[in-house]
Amino acid sequence: MNQPPPLPAKPRRLRALLLIAALISTAIYFRGYVGCMLYPECNPLLSVSEMPPWDVPTNPVEKAGYDFAHALQLPDGVPKPVPFDFRAARIKAIESNLSAFEIHQDVAQQYFDHLCRSEAGVQILDRATDVDGVRLLRTPYDLIGAPDHDRFGTENAFSIRVGGRSDLDRMPHGLPVEFVQPVNGQYQFLEQPEVVEADKVVRFTRMLHPSPPAGFQNGVSSNRRIDGVWRHFELPLMVVPERAAASRAEYGITWRGIRRSRDREFAIAGGELIVVEISTSRVMAINRSFVLSGRDHRPSRIWWANAKSCGVDRRSESIPRIVALAERVLVPRPDVNASFINPPTN
Repeated sequence: MNQPPPLPAKPRRLRALLLIAALISTAIYFRGYVGCMLYPECNPLLSVSEMPPWDVPTNPVEKAGYDFAHALQLPDGVPKPVPFDFRAARIKAIESNLSAFEIHQDVAQQYFDHLCRSEAGVQILDRATDVDGVRLLRTPYDLIGAPDHDRFGTENAFSIRVGGRSDLDRMPHGLPVEFVQPVNGQYQFLEQPEVVEADKVVRFTRMLHPSPPAGFQNGVSSNRRIDGVWRHFELPLMVVPERAAASRAEYGITWRGIRRSRDREFAIAGGELIVVEISTSRVMAINRSFVLSGRDHRPSRIWWANAKSCGVDRRSESIPRIVALAERVLVPRPDVNASFINPPTN
């Protein structure tokens, strides 16, 4: 039987080159799918690293506040976590980026946008009216002193800063003034846990301060829009701290960090600010927030205090300030500042 003559060397070489070119073209065209095999989203032989938990408080007062916040059950209607397709995000990132850092940042941005669209925002479920005072059910965060550069250990990395120097020594610079001091403050008192003594609360009450701290002897300057007109006020310091054995507040505000799949891996942190009826633990409002950090070419670089927030991509309205959320849900008495805004004339 006659055998066909062997192919000349040049056609064989041409065929091989064409085959190589076809393989390269296919790899380029499907580079997202090929490159994704280097990651656990596409390769079953690779596993996702387990995310370390954040640090749980050891101080008894802080631990009690932590346990209460994390035991709260959200009612039906609050958005549930929506699964995210890490595989599709990784393929998309590989197809549009070159370096491994750019690919990682692209996936992080896609995941962050997904969380903002599907979950972030405020839901007000109920309101109370004629509220005299509010209790912070967890220690103000700036008194705990957790580091802003800790990727995994910091629970409250989500930029709802439940702080503002609410301690006794530097009281005029933070939340007590914002809640209580007229004319911007709308409440008669603000309470918070006593950091050392678990059986006491610190209550900041509206009354004339007998010995104002340094810098406040001449009063507090404030501006407020009234009937469409901005007015300026100079009032004496009217926030006096005291330690009390029992709370007077019927309603409180707490905060807690939340975890989502692989969030801290991609420098994303989430959390919730929750308004509750204290006696029943009934949730009245929830403000859920996410932030994105690590936006430079040092992948381990985290700075939660300057992290990117959801912005206009959130699912619904956001109320970032704790005081603004309180006033929307725990509506103060409407005439609480009437005597300061329209003082009697002789």
